[in-house]
Amino acid sequence: MTAQIIHDSKQQQIYNLLPRGMSHSITAKELSSLTGIEQREVYAILNELLMQYDVPIGAMREGNRGYFIITNEDERKQALAPLQSHTANMELHIQKLKQIKI
Repeated sequence: MTAQIIHDSKQQQIYNLLPRGMSHSITAKELSSLTGIEQREVYAILNELLMQYDVPIGAMREGNRGYFIITNEDERKQALAPLQSHTANMELHIQKLKQIKI
């Protein structure tokens, strides 16, 4: 699943705790509690696993909230939907700020 071997022990800890599939997702708070890693660092590690090691990490903000390793296309679509919606809203926010006269 990963393109490279994970050498950092904190990254490995988080990776090992990530459930396969969205039905048993785990929150950043739970990951922090289980590992003793500060929650802010947990977020950074999740990003590193995705961006540096190609671990397909999905997150759900509603329902079964938390992080998980994406195992199929349906999970990928469900993980992408809130990200795409958030991105569209941020773009509207940016455009509005640019238009307001100061």
